Amino acid sequence: MASFDFGQAYKRSAFLQFLTGTFLPDDFRWAGGNSETIAFSGEYTRRVTRLGTSLSLGLDVFEFIHASDASRTSTAQEAFRLLLRHSDKRLGLIVFVPEDKPATYCFSLVRAGTFCAGKPCRSSFLLGETRETNAAEKALATKVSGVEDLFSRFAVDAVSRDFCQNIAAWHTWAVTLARFPEGRGYHVILTRNDNEQRLIRLIMRLMFVWFIRQKRLIPSWVFDKKEMERILNNFDATSKTSGAYYNGIIQNLFFATLNKHIAERAFTNDSKSKQNPHYGIKTFYRDQKGESLFAISHAAFIDLFKTIPFINSGLFECLDNMVGGISQRYIDGFSREKDRAAFVPNALFWGDDTHDGIIPLFSRYYFTLEENTPQDIDIAITPEILGNVLENFSGTFHPSRESESLKAYLWQKLKNTGAEYSKSLDTLFSYTDAPHGFSEEQTTVLLNAIDTCKIIDPACGSGTFLMDILNKLMFILDKLDPDNKERREWYLIQRIYGVDIQPIAVEISKLRFFILFIAGQNPDKTRDNFGICPLPNLETQFAVANTHTGISKNSDKLFLLNAPLIQIKQRELLEIRHRYFNAANAKEKMLSRHSDRRIRTDISALMQEYRVISPAVAKKLREWDPYNQNIPAPFFDPSWMFCTRDGFDITRVPQTRQP
Repeated sequence: MASFDFGQAYKRSAFLQFLTGTFLPDDFRWAGGNSETIAFSGEYTRRVTRLGTSLSLGLDVFEFIHASDASRTSTAQEAFRLLLRHSDKRLGLIVFVPEDKPATYCFSLVRAGTFCAGKPCRSSFLLGETRETNAAEKALATKVSGVEDLFSRFAVDAVSRDFCQNIAAWHTWAVTLARFPEGRGYHVILTRNDNEQRLIRLIMRLMFVWFIRQKRLIPSWVFDKKEMERILNNFDATSKTSGAYYNGIIQNLFFATLNKHIAERAFTNDSKSKQNPHYGIKTFYRDQKGESLFAISHAAFIDLFKTIPFINSGLFECLDNMVGGISQRYIDGFSREKDRAAFVPNALFWGDDTHDGIIPLFSRYYFTLEENTPQDIDIAITPEILGNVLENFSGTFHPSRESESLKAYLWQKLKNTGAEYSKSLDTLFSYTDAPHGFSEEQTTVLLNAIDTCKIIDPACGSGTFLMDILNKLMFILDKLDPDNKERREWYLIQRIYGVDIQPIAVEISKLRFFILFIAGQNPDKTRDNFGICPLPNLETQFAVANTHTGISKNSDKLFLLNAPLIQIKQRELLEIRHRYFNAANAKEKMLSRHSDRRIRTDISALMQEYRVISPAVAKKLREWDPYNQNIPAPFFDPSWMFCTRDGFDITRVPQTRQP
């Protein structure tokens, strides 16, 4: 273990002692009080100092003081220029320190030139106060033996692999202890059937909560054992027979806090009467019937959650639902009745003598909301880890990143605008701040192309391709249209569609976009909902379906009929789905879903009337529900599922896993 404390604010003298005494080879030479200040200017650079050189590693070490509000992309771009202009070695260790906030900083390996095939890249440990530094302590605890060893210390794969292995071990343990309700109405039992998928869903929800803690949107008491002893009756953190923490805290956080406006949060009415306006609604707090879970009053409990904003999103929509308006079908098991409530014992969260609980497990890693790119990698738990977790559990192939498909699409749009655009297009996509060189006419063509493009991944897995292409779109729009950035990602996602046969894969894809939307917001306690804009609803952007099976031999005609009545209905359906995307309360979402179902029924009936489809196909179309993504549809038809008449501009061709 390195003697240097990575959890403290940055101090040059202490960091140099770590470099010379613990980490770098003995040939590292530092200048002491004569450290060289570099004459380097950048929009966000405040001061750069060369701290020393290692001849055996062929690298320079720099201290890079930057503006506290500088983005991750900005500091990376300026660091690449620094290395290319002021280091003939093209390899550097750089400590990045915000000028007004030295309490949090990052330590990076930066590569340029031949070290990265001409594509500069940066790998960083996020250090300082409030950051979990376990990964850095493991990787940086001993002297580096050579360049390859140095590269391995700054590899994110080791952290991802370690995290996934620990999550898999927890999941294996949890499957043996947790029980979820199965059945309807009074015919409900607690069972371990389908535990694997239900626990993966629980992991995903908990990981989202852990990610948004980085924005201070989740108070520390939620994961504080001492606070649980105050809030919950007879709380025993290691108990395998009590699930009070999950039923009392976590379920109420998921379904009645993050999924409910702050002013509307309340406990459910106890009446079982169907005239009870709370009957069957899963967005009210629940306490156990008979013996209360809580050592505090219900009013005091509601007050605890008042600092948490309304998030929205289908991620925290309880999957228990009414069947024919008569009885409940239990999936999540959010119930006052003990024999219908999910049982996830306290020990799974806090651990016992032989197993890690998921809370201490998460606590060993630093989570960051920002997605990694090939050029800029944080050695931390990033949203991309969700894909690794999915693959680890299910064997799902993790799709490749965005390749040349977007560039090829834009190249086609530019073909008639002049001969000199190929080099400018390469510059537009490059991870530099060099001007793109397009004319005003060409820029307009590109902006219109992005404004109208539709992108689909027919086997989206964990959303890697779609997330990468969205990040690339935002990156190039920042260059083409730098003055129009507000909620850009919210607009672009409406041009992106994903399909997968696994419901959990679709959930993870949506989850990554939710994290991106939260990452782009700045909490403000003085504003409504603490300055957080509720997340959009992405059900109509994603489908759970078998893409290898069409609906019928005429399926290509489903949305292409020119019959006026059908076109009117299609426009109505598109309007409803646009409204649903931004719907921010349960009633509004319910009304949109009802209208969506009614119009789908009307369209299928009209197509049957025009003899485009058979009665059997019409029935399949009516019964498909875009808002129920727990069961794969037995067919895939993009025109029907995504209301598109003219196809897609960019389609990822799914790859097969190599043996």
